[in-house]
Amino acid sequence: MNQEEKIAQLLSRLEKLTQVATQQQIEIALLKKDISSLISQSLQDGTKPISHVEDKTPVLEISQENLEEEPRFTQKETEPEPIPLMQITAPHNRPRITPEQSQSSPKQSKESLEAFIGGNLINKIGILILVIGLGIFVKYAIDNNMVGPIGRITGGYLAGLALLGLSYRLKNKYSAYSAVLLSGGVATLYFTTYFAYDFYALLPHALAFALMVAITFFTVYAATLYNQQVIGVIGLVGAYAVPMLLSQNSGKVAILFTYMGMVNIGVAFVAYFKKWSWMNTTAFAITWIIVITWFAVSFTPERHLAIALGFPGMFFLIFYAVFVFYQLPYQNIPQSNSFFIVTNTIIFFLIGYSALEQAHYTHQTAYFSLGISLVHAIVAWLMHQKKLSAILFYLAVGLSLLFFTMSIDLYFNGLSVSLLWALEALVLCWVAIKSRAAFYIYSSVILVVISTLSLFQLWETAYVESNELGFFTNRYFWSGMGVVFSQAGMLWLTKKDTSDNNPLLPLPIYSIFSNGLAGWAILLLYGVMSLEINHWFNYKIFLVSKTQNIFAGITLLSDEKSIWQLIFSAVYVSALLWISKRYLKEKGWKILTLLLGYVIVFAWFIVHLSSAEEIRSLFLKNNATGSALSLRYVAYLATGLCLYLMYLQGQEIYTRKDFGRKALSVLIHFFFISVLSFELRNIVMLLSDDPVKAGERILKAGTSILWGCYALGLVAAGIRMKDRTTRFIGILLLAVTLIKLFAMDISLISRLSQIIALLGLGILLMIISFLYVRFKDVIMSEDE
Repeated sequence: MNQEEKIAQLLSRLEKLTQVATQQQIEIALLKKDISSLISQSLQDGTKPISHVEDKTPVLEISQENLEEEPRFTQKETEPEPIPLMQITAPHNRPRITPEQSQSSPKQSKESLEAFIGGNLINKIGILILVIGLGIFVKYAIDNNMVGPIGRITGGYLAGLALLGLSYRLKNKYSAYSAVLLSGGVATLYFTTYFAYDFYALLPHALAFALMVAITFFTVYAATLYNQQVIGVIGLVGAYAVPMLLSQNSGKVAILFTYMGMVNIGVAFVAYFKKWSWMNTTAFAITWIIVITWFAVSFTPERHLAIALGFPGMFFLIFYAVFVFYQLPYQNIPQSNSFFIVTNTIIFFLIGYSALEQAHYTHQTAYFSLGISLVHAIVAWLMHQKKLSAILFYLAVGLSLLFFTMSIDLYFNGLSVSLLWALEALVLCWVAIKSRAAFYIYSSVILVVISTLSLFQLWETAYVESNELGFFTNRYFWSGMGVVFSQAGMLWLTKKDTSDNNPLLPLPIYSIFSNGLAGWAILLLYGVMSLEINHWFNYKIFLVSKTQNIFAGITLLSDEKSIWQLIFSAVYVSALLWISKRYLKEKGWKILTLLLGYVIVFAWFIVHLSSAEEIRSLFLKNNATGSALSLRYVAYLATGLCLYLMYLQGQEIYTRKDFGRKALSVLIHFFFISVLSFELRNIVMLLSDDPVKAGERILKAGTSILWGCYALGLVAAGIRMKDRTTRFIGILLLAVTLIKLFAMDISLISRLSQIIALLGLGILLMIISFLYVRFKDVIMSEDE
């Protein structure tokens, strides 16, 4: 026995011993529970509890000699010291829990809920109602002229100060309740000062501003003193409200933004040392709302370009630092911080890009994007050097690469917002897999939806407004392709992750995510290519509309566009059929691609035949070229290829007796008989001196004979191949031919045509009948 076999044998024995020991521990625990229950019952009944038990637990003996043998257990008789039962049922460091105490948990839960409602929720609702009541009282007093302006403002200040005084008196005993009173007092002072300045003009602008700033500083100080974040948030809202409420419409937005920057820096320090995340979030939301509102309403490139780049840039850096360094001392970066970092970057970029575009600095937008990329690269370098946060490192790297790529696109083409969202989704997916944070996967799904909606909006306007875009070279096309490529990149990342032993998401969720994303990407790629083909023909129609022969030219190009769209659709679905057959194992994808093939073939019957008819009519009137007339052969090949791949797919999905396989056979033969009928009529019309009459005659009598011959061929082939489905299709086609002949054609054709049609069909029927009689044994043996 070599050493490896010996180790394996010992490990096997160790595993068996572990299983036995585990089972014994479970049994011991159950015994202790039963004994404890019996003791509790004896205490309730008034009987004397058992004080000692004798330990006769089997002791496992394993000697050095029998290590090579199977383990065995011996009963070792010992006489240990009596152990108090309480030491068995509970550890020394844990107090005994009586049945009465064990039943007190629901009561404590109810009491804690009651305490929350009575001591926390009600007082907040009460202070809100109190402030509203004071406001209604003041309005009532004003409406009834009970109190003059000075009395109203004095009463407001007295009410606010009364609330502050009461909160101070109750602070030591009832800190939370006192904080709520203080919040109400501060709100009262804010609004009283505003009313005194704006409604009654009792305070000058400078004094009102100084009072509100003083109230704000007092509120922040009280928040730190009470250690209550809600007070800090109230003070923060008041700080931003001061310049808004006391604005004199001076238009000095630089002063406003400077003040906001100082407030944000102060908030960052307070939130950092007190660990108040809500203050950061509130400052972030209010700041960007104010900036976006100003930019949308008041921005003019000539006056405000430097302001639109400088101050938003300052806010961008402040909040970037806040959300990066806020949690670093605790080595715990919330995933919501990453959301704010991404949002902060996108808002700043869109404001800066829009400002530069309106100022006609198109190429400078590329350098602007490159600057944002450099900021993220510096943060990523710091994260890597200091080994601070892997999540933030990957996020910063992804954002840096994103905006570097965007700078290249901006330099050569210009911005596509849909492409920005799509690349952002790809970055978040990459960050999610690298940092093992599932939150980013779900965020990337939201961005995929946003990028798609943005792309739809782009398609709705871009191709309509311009008829002179390059074919497959315009930025709208490449924006769409960028969205598709980004989704393909996400699919590749998730596919790679699922191949690992430790995927980020459960496999069923990954399956839903990847299948949905793949289907969406396939539809988008089709839409991108189809719209480009449509745009090309619309451009040619636009050029033709400037010539003399407008109607014929537009009609011809419209028909060519329909056929080319059909050809592209057939080739696209053929590619999907081939990929699903060659590489995909899921039956759902195979069925889906087969259904798409059915759609293409039905579209061929509806779109192609009518368009080809119009092109032939234009050709007969010398308004179309031979190349346009020959376009139908390309459509035949593309649709035929699709049908062939559908047939192979059906062979794999359906059994021989499945209805789906029979329906597919009917569709294939229907396609071929349609092609033959169209070509027969085409040849006759092109060779005839009177194409219209010749086409009508061949449509009535000639196609009936053609269909009968095809039915005969199907029956003969079905007998030869012992295929009942093929024979059934032949008989079905023959029935359709007879109905067509007697219900529609017989009364509309000449006597000679009637004779030819009837004789021809009669002979075909006799031949088919003879074949059934002649090969009856073959058919019957197949049925058996």
